Amino acid sequence: METREECMRFISDSNALIFGVDIDGKVNLWNKCTANKTGRSSEEMLEHGIFEELVPNESRGSFQAMLDRAIGGLEDAPSLVFPLCAKDGQQRMVLLSATPRLCDVGRIIGVIFIGQDITAGIAQGEYHEANDLDTEGKATVWSKGADQDIFTACTYFAYGHEYGRLTDKANAPILEIDVEGKVVFWNELLCRLSGYTKAEALGQYLVKKFVVEKDRWPIQNIFDRALQGIEATTFNFALETKAGQSIEIDFSALTRHDASGRIIGVKAVGQVRGVFLAQFINYANIPIFQVDLDCNLTIWNKCASALTRFSPAEVLGRNLVEHFIGEEFQASAEHVLKQALQGEVSSNVEFTFTDKAGKEIHF
Repeated sequence: METREECMRFISDSNALIFGVDIDGKVNLWNKCTANKTGRSSEEMLEHGIFEELVPNESRGSFQAMLDRAIGGLEDAPSLVFPLCAKDGQQRMVLLSATPRLCDVGRIIGVIFIGQDITAGIAQGEYHEANDLDTEGKATVWSKGADQDIFTACTYFAYGHEYGRLTDKANAPILEIDVEGKVVFWNELLCRLSGYTKAEALGQYLVKKFVVEKDRWPIQNIFDRALQGIEATTFNFALETKAGQSIEIDFSALTRHDASGRIIGVKAVGQVRGVFLAQFINYANIPIFQVDLDCNLTIWNKCASALTRFSPAEVLGRNLVEHFIGEEFQASAEHVLKQALQGEVSSNVEFTFTDKAGKEIHF
């Protein structure tokens, strides 16, 4: 079980925004990342009302509604994107989840907010205004639309097992290794991003199993230094997924200690590069798939799985035409794919798949 001191250090040093309020809305937790993003120190914010300077007037109704839901004990509210006012007058668009904060006996004593700065994503048009009603019935926040559920962080914060829920369900990839470099913690977001379940990841050597070959030596060096107490605030590596893809993640590495102060491993907290596109593909409500130069499948999203009843594990790496296209349609499908592999775009092409039960399905 994590010590109180380690829990607080993780929160303080995390590269995710983490801040908290009591039931009256006064700030009682303000980590370094939140201070850096807003330009407001913890000394400036502690004991001040969350709405006084941080939340712009036009978003206060929606923010209050999110706060009220969390104080009411609602765990499964979706993450939403809110503007937070920085000290220099700029607004940072932050993807936030709100969750109740519990005391030792389980009574709600406040709310914890966990977020990621996605200002750049807003500027690039990845988000749009959502119909999330505030107290006046107005749409005043931004949202990712159908992808909201992907970022839901149904987390609790206290110590011990409640802290474990914070890290497990956070909307940031979090992992831990022991002194031998073996994975001892692998949170839910990493399961979704990598395709590896907790059971598949735990006990594996992190660098050897999950880091792409070109990054292994420098990443091993970073973790070795962290195991000596020399932490790294930001470093990047490409995580190799079960499907053979790579995902760029910016991590911070924090040395883990037991209650006696002995080093027992490293905790890495990350932010994913390009995650929104990958998640959009996987959760889109249309079938999306991808093949390599040999027409072997490399992407197979949830909608394609639902329609054909073939899971990604059953199709990835297999030849699309030979195994999943009806025999009478294979020649035409192969022709279209060869044209695409030569750079020729084909619009409105119909593919006839054979599902797991042998039934033809037209895409």
